[in-house]
Amino acid sequence: MTMARSYSRIFPLLLARNGICHPGRSSMKYNNFCSVTPNIPVKIPVYGILRIHSHQALKIFPIPPQKSMALNEAYFTNCSGKEICSTCEKIKEFRVEIPPASSSSKFQEEHHSESLLLQDNTRLEVPLNYDMSGVLETSSADLMLGRFENDFIDFESKGGKLICQNQIACKTFRWHSIQGDGDVFIKGGIHGNVDIQVTGKGTIDAGKVQGDQHELRSDRGDIKVEALYSVGASLFTRTGTMELRNIHGEIQVDLGSEGNLNLRGLDGSLSVKGATGKVSLAVDRLQADSSIEMTGSSEISIQVNPEGFNSDVIVEGAAEVYIDEELGATFQESGEGEGRIEMSNDTSGQPFQLKIVTAGGRVAIKKLDWLSSFTGIDFIGTSQR
Repeated sequence: MTMARSYSRIFPLLLARNGICHPGRSSMKYNNFCSVTPNIPVKIPVYGILRIHSHQALKIFPIPPQKSMALNEAYFTNCSGKEICSTCEKIKEFRVEIPPASSSSKFQEEHHSESLLLQDNTRLEVPLNYDMSGVLETSSADLMLGRFENDFIDFESKGGKLICQNQIACKTFRWHSIQGDGDVFIKGGIHGNVDIQVTGKGTIDAGKVQGDQHELRSDRGDIKVEALYSVGASLFTRTGTMELRNIHGEIQVDLGSEGNLNLRGLDGSLSVKGATGKVSLAVDRLQADSSIEMTGSSEISIQVNPEGFNSDVIVEGAAEVYIDEELGATFQESGEGEGRIEMSNDTSGQPFQLKIVTAGGRVAIKKLDWLSSFTGIDFIGTSQR
């Protein structure tokens, strides 16, 4: 590969002045490409959004404070040391200047974007507390993140996995897999608002997710979250299964055509919509009116804490209703498959309502115990209809 071909794909024009490469200048005064010395970092000013084109796996780690005194520089390291131009045998590192975090949002609004074409396994180190926006335009690249503490992280992928074993801390984390399949694994959890969407088949698996607003979507995959804290959260899967633990706040769940939900530990409010499938809930406390609406025949099972469950349960369309005798409640039938289960133990205020709508399915209400907080609910016992 010639040097001109290589760098013309990286930048429209890469020109040298005073030992620094300047992209995008067309003056005849600087009409030569900058020369690159092997193993010597190349300093390239980058303004606005940083777009990353990666053909293979891309690893991203933040620069430790002790490594760089100036935290407005990023480092790109070609891990394989493959030749990328004819004038040098191996280029192992690129250094890129980027705007300080305090002015990054202004730069993103007013300045143009540049692109870097990174081949092979590449390591990208980004300063701590910097607003970073990247775009992975590839059908096969995996992204591996180190521990991040950035204001804004934004990625679009055409395929591949996102893997992060450490915690991500930012104001907003956005990952959109716009084509192809790709799993998302963030076991260290995320502190900040989250927007993760997988268009094809892919599992979203996260640890603790904490922020104001969250959106998790997978067209054909499972969603697993160990703990979720939010003011409002929206989750969607068309055919997969959601495994949710320790949910706090208002949550909206769309199960599509064949999705399932297993939620253990709800302290907040819940809205579930779907067609056919199984819905299994363990509710600690309802803090607002909630609903479960299934357009097809479904199995809905709910375990409640009788001491803190101040709610009335309304059932519509169920073919079978089972109530645990330990709850001391009965199903007051008002019509075919419809009726009310009075669960309220607190008479000091208006109880919240949990509305369950199904098309000929089964509804079971049971007492919450320690073991069932971690496992699903079986449909056992005799019907009280």
